[in-house]
Amino acid sequence: MKTLAAKTRATGTKGATHQSRRDGEIPGVLYGGGKDPVSLAVDGREFDRLVHADGVHAIVKLAFSDGSGNDSPAMLKAVQRHNLRYNVTHADFVRISLDEKIQTMVPIEFTGRCHGVTEGGLLEHQLREVEVECLALDVPAALHLDITDLGIGQSYHVSQIAVPAGVTILNDGADPVVSVHMPRVSSSETAQESEDAGAEAGKTEAKAD
Repeated sequence: MKTLAAKTRATGTKGATHQSRRDGEIPGVLYGGGKDPVSLAVDGREFDRLVHADGVHAIVKLAFSDGSGNDSPAMLKAVQRHNLRYNVTHADFVRISLDEKIQTMVPIEFTGRCHGVTEGGLLEHQLREVEVECLALDVPAALHLDITDLGIGQSYHVSQIAVPAGVTILNDGADPVVSVHMPRVSSSETAQESEDAGAEAGKTEAKAD
């Protein structure tokens, strides 16, 4: 479990929040665990590295440098981003216990070159993440699904995702995850093909006469 340095943050003034962002920090809040919420700030670059490595539901130890006594293992619960620049503007952390199971979302990573796509089919994703239950330190960064053998007209379902020991997927096992289908042909394309076929047949009959 990675450690993320944090500090308590004064609340109630937008100016302080804006200054924190200008200083390269990301404001946030730590809540849950039967304790009062704590407003905090973390270094923006460290936070970006954490999310890049462990995802948007990363498990961390928040270490407060100001001696506030708020150190706690936590899970990143939510991230807010700027509408245009897409940079992180706020982060929510929830306190967790390392010896109790938690529920969280885990992304699905698709591997392999899909056989159905090489045959001209279109790959469609029904799910890109699933909900799992496990101990905090057992949460996988991602679950992998090999789609190499997936053919046209076929689907893979939640029950076909392999999970590590101690991890349970909470989604219905019958839920489709990914499928391959043939491209739809528009009515105009179908009409053009029929017209071309008719013209070709007319040429053949004319030659026969």
